[in-house]
Amino acid sequence: MNIASIIKNETMIIRILVVVFGLVLAGVLIGAWQYGLDLSSIFLGTAWNSPHAHTRGIIALEGGIVAITLLFGGLLIAGLMALIVRR
Repeated sequence: MNIASIIKNETMIIRILVVVFGLVLAGVLIGAWQYGLDLSSIFLGTAWNSPHAHTRGIIALEGGIVAITLLFGGLLIAGLMALIVRR
């Protein structure tokens, strides 16, 4: 095995992972939006005068969406940066 084939395979794997991370991130955000959750209240917090209840279930759901978004968003950005550096 030479170094060129290893680098080519790594680049292909990183590209595939970037696409997967982007699809997961888009799926989570579009799914939350289609489910009826307000994305601004998820990431910026629910206003105190909001008609929505401040229950533990909603807070946990919003926290899970934020955690998944941060994880896969960070992996997406890291993959894109790795692809940019390789060129």
